[in-house]
Parts: sequence; structure tokens; C-alpha cells
Amino acid sequence: MIFFDMSLFLHNIWEPLCDKKFWILMCLLGKIRLDRMCCALQTMQTVILYGGLDDASLTLPLCRALEHLGGVVYFGPGRAAAYADCPPRFLLWETDTLLCCDIPRPLVLLKQGARPPQGLSPLQQAVVLGGQILPALSSLGEQSAVVELRRPLPRIDGSALDAGEYTVELSMPMEGYALLACCAVELWAGKT
Repeated sequence: MIFFDMSLFLHNIWEPLCDKKFWILMCLLGKIRLDRMCCALQTMQTVILYGGLDDASLTLPLCRALEHLGGVVYFGPGRAAAYADCPPRFLLWETDTLLCCDIPRPLVLLKQGARPPQGLSPLQQAVVLGGQILPALSSLGEQSAVVELRRPLPRIDGSALDAGEYTVELSMPMEGYALLACCAVELWAGKT
């Protein structure tokens, strides 16, 4: 695999970055080391979808939820996609291996049954959501869900959302773990 630092390259070509074809081509060619790219694209908030790559149950619901929160560029095993008007607000990286992470303040969303990765240090201030950390469902409507946070939830802006009940608009019909995970991500991103 070939890695190169794209920070100078990306700094000089912001306009082409808004083109979906560029993102897809660079990912498929294996030319991007994602942690360096994330540092170069400081305007994008990184979400790491962590767990077994055979479980794709969260991928599309999460892409759709992040699309409605400002757009997302997705990189997964052998695939890439953009759900955004430019410039996207989020970068979603799906992986089952996270040995180290240079990304400041990422959100790590655990797939169902996944354990938190070992490569995160307290300096990165990672927010880890999954399993028992997800909110509980209070009620579900056609286009919204009411969820209950059992403890404060750190947010993108550094504030914390207090424990309590919150209504979250749904970008598409969901149920189960995907519903709770997407609601947690929307609350983390500041949409209440």
C-alpha cells in the first residue's frame, strides 16, 4: 500500500475536493492514508464506524443521517461515496482495525457487539458510542423518535448534553440498534 501526505496537495485544490469522483478515485487507488487526510481537512468532523466489516447494518443509515446533518464523505473497505453538497461536514471511516489514531476529537461509533478500540488515547478526546452507551428509545413515530439519555453526552462543540429525553427527526425509517446509533450521532452533532 502506498501512503503519501496530502496536506499540501489538498490545501491547494479545495475546489476539486467537492467533486465526488476525486474522493472515490483516491480511495479506490489506495493513495490516501485516512488519518493524514483527516488532519488536512480540518473543517470535517471525523466519525469512525468501528467493528466487523461483515456487518453493514449501520453503514447506510449512518450515511443518510450524516447527509442530513451537513453532508458526509464515506470511506469503507473497498468503497467510497459522498452524500453531500460541498463542502461536506463529516468524514465517515468504516474500519475493523484502529491501531493508532492521529485524528483529534473523533466520534467512534461501535457496531453492535464490538468492543472499544485499543488505539485511542485520552489526548484525542474521542467520544465512544455503542452498546450500553447509546440512548434508550422512549417512543417512535413515523418521522421522529424520542430517546432518553441516561448520562450526559459530549457534543462536537465541546459542550455536553444533559441526561433526559430528546426528540430526534429521522432521515429514513429505522429500527433497533441502527435507530439508537443514528439518534446518538444526531444528538452528538448538535441536532436536537
